[in-house]
Amino acid sequence: MIKLDIRAFISVMLIIFFAACTGSEEIKNMGIGISIKTEKGLVQITRYLEEHVGWDMYFIVTPGSTVSPSAIKAIYINIPEANISNTKLYFLDAYKVEFYPNSSEPLSINIEKMKNGVYKIVCNELKNKRDPGYLLLYVSMPLGIADRLYEISF
Repeated sequence: MIKLDIRAFISVMLIIFFAACTGSEEIKNMGIGISIKTEKGLVQITRYLEEHVGWDMYFIVTPGSTVSPSAIKAIYINIPEANISNTKLYFLDAYKVEFYPNSSEPLSINIEKMKNGVYKIVCNELKNKRDPGYLLLYVSMPLGIADRLYEISF
């Protein structure tokens, strides 16, 4: 009888161990915030612009610092309480310095819920984009916190 209990305990522990080990290495090492996956690995994006009441425009912080859209394989969001269903991804030409979310057409994205509240965004439209520009990730925050616009550049 004791042998069965020990076997059951070991079986449960092995299941827990293997469940903890499954999943992408990217997710395990990701901190709170936004990260992008490129061929070189994960890059964390820490700079964002906040929405200001009464403004419907954002100014690009680092004009000239653009990204090749085809280099982005996936975008990961790990922001507790963010309204992920309202997340949008925009591409802005490199020569522009202001962005109007209400008058811009977002790119088509697929959002997949990963482990531990991390969401993976994939945009197939980026694979064919060769022109330099800005990728802008709009994240809708919970009530009382200003929405954020992440400027993806590296």
